Amino acid sequence: MYGILSKYKILGDPFAEGDRGRVTRSLISIVSAATGFFIVGSANVVLSLRTLIPYIVLFLLTVFFLILAISPFLQREEKSGEIQIGNRTRMILLASSIIIFTLIVIFILGLYNYIASAASASSSTLSSLQPFIETIVILAIMFGIAYWAIKPSKGQGSGPSQSK
Repeated sequence: MYGILSKYKILGDPFAEGDRGRVTRSLISIVSAATGFFIVGSANVVLSLRTLIPYIVLFLLTVFFLILAISPFLQREEKSGEIQIGNRTRMILLASSIIIFTLIVIFILGLYNYIASAASASSSTLSSLQPFIETIVILAIMFGIAYWAIKPSKGQGSGPSQSK
């Protein structure tokens, strides 16, 4: 809260010279502390945060490790001393690393149990598959955000420009 109020200068410029900046920083501190006390004082918000924070941490770790796993295959220029691989080999390695990473995430998160139970129960209802569907949607969102974070910008071409 303090960072947002300082960045967007809603209550004034906290970096102003003299007393004006000091008063603004004090006001921002008071508003941030009061907001924090309201949040901590609300039992529903605290319970929601207690269940939400582990998933947020898991999401951030998953995105970090996915980007870490596929980043060597997305480099455009080769550095000296590295093994030279072609674009086709690079894409095969990229696809296989994404598949392996997805399988690891499925087994680590325990999604295999949902898949096995859904396959064995032929007449299962939608309510029994709801946790599996929710988890797949969350994983799809995570992979979508990871793709959006590492995709090349539109200004970058696949090769040198041929201008005459």
